[in-house]
Amino acid sequence: MTALTHTGVIAVFTRTMPTHGRCPYAAAGRVRKHRVAFIAGRTRIHLDRVEDLGDFIELEVAIDDPADIDGATSEAQSIMATLGIESSQLVSTAYVDLAKDSR
Repeated sequence: MTALTHTGVIAVFTRTMPTHGRCPYAAAGRVRKHRVAFIAGRTRIHLDRVEDLGDFIELEVAIDDPADIDGATSEAQSIMATLGIESSQLVSTAYVDLAKDSR
């Protein structure tokens, strides 16, 4: 298993109308987080400590073939079971949106 760490401010961007020669994205918000990332097989396991929100785990299973979505889902569920994560604990909201909601 490989481990990587990262600390910094993450800007989340949303798409706006294209402009002539300028960035077509506008900042939707910012969060500050510290991330430790592990790689297990084809799954990246991100351990995030997000300022003012708490601790989170993100699983990212890489797939080469969109038809393998069932295999990727099964792999993620297996890792969740190993870590003791239940589906009721899943959060589908971006950190920046959670931060806005907590204010």
